[in-house]
Amino acid sequence: MSMFLRHEADVLVSYEYRGLPQVPFDDSVSQKVWRRDSLVPVVGGNLRYCLKDGNFLPEDAPVIDYPTGSFFGRITSLHERNAERLLDGSVRVESAFSVGVARLVNEGVGAAWVPHSLLHDSIISGDVVILSYEYGRVPMDITLYAHSGNVRASQFIKLIE
Repeated sequence: MSMFLRHEADVLVSYEYRGLPQVPFDDSVSQKVWRRDSLVPVVGGNLRYCLKDGNFLPEDAPVIDYPTGSFFGRITSLHERNAERLLDGSVRVESAFSVGVARLVNEGVGAAWVPHSLLHDSIISGDVVILSYEYGRVPMDITLYAHSGNVRASQFIKLIE
């Protein structure tokens, strides 16, 4: 974000969640929702073999958590206020780095909320399992931003599908 604001990056790729305030850019920045994604509760590695019927975590299952002040931490906290079921096992790892969290899930370190797009291939292969719908899903947008004065970057985000 800071590199984009200093014009050191041509395009900013950002997750957006409708339950939180949007990035406060003015008309000097163009934007486009590029893809839809969602945070999903997942488990992988040997831990996936410990699931109860219906893809529920055992009570003592370890979890990987986001710090409460981080972007994904705020989103999961908002979601879990109304969720039927929580990822509330013992926290084994805390990280604000979603790609790192996805890798840890793949290795079976714990269950976590991860953007579906980061684990798509592992979910398809069965290496990672999405937990029961009772945990819920958190819809998100992947949004592209470009400074309007940067003609090439602005054209790029207009053309991308």
